Amino acid sequence: MNEYNIQFVSSSMDLIDMEVEIVNSNKEYNVLAKDKPVLSKEEVLQEIDEAYEVGAERFVIKEDNSFIGISEILMLNPKDGYPWIGLLMIKKDLHHKGYGTDVVREILAMLKAREVSAVRLGVLIDNEQGHRFWTKQGFHAIAKKISNEHKEVIVYEKEI
Repeated sequence: MNEYNIQFVSSSMDLIDMEVEIVNSNKEYNVLAKDKPVLSKEEVLQEIDEAYEVGAERFVIKEDNSFIGISEILMLNPKDGYPWIGLLMIKKDLHHKGYGTDVVREILAMLKAREVSAVRLGVLIDNEQGHRFWTKQGFHAIAKKISNEHKEVIVYEKEI
């Protein structure tokens, strides 16, 4: 079991270039989510704005002195009343090294400290890697929905 020194740094304009780099390292995901492999800085800024508009907290994830990923947490999804992990993206060259699992462990600990009893998330229907990852983390599928971006997703849930 890995035990990385994971830190959550609030997203800011100072970190936008790092966020763009992390997002664009995941070209296959971008194709699934946005129908193109690379997003512009403006498109990443728009995603950040949309997250804040719905009340999400957005973090750039740091391990020691390196930025390794991005995460969003929405404490109250107005559509179902549940907290959601809106995004978890690890830099592509760091996949399969245990970072994602450690980040999820930290997110769940953060949510538990906030007295959350269950959390949900959505995985794009064609994101096989995402389905495997979240199932491995103990999440189970509860529904099929259409996302705000008009994409089919499987909703997963985990009790904390």
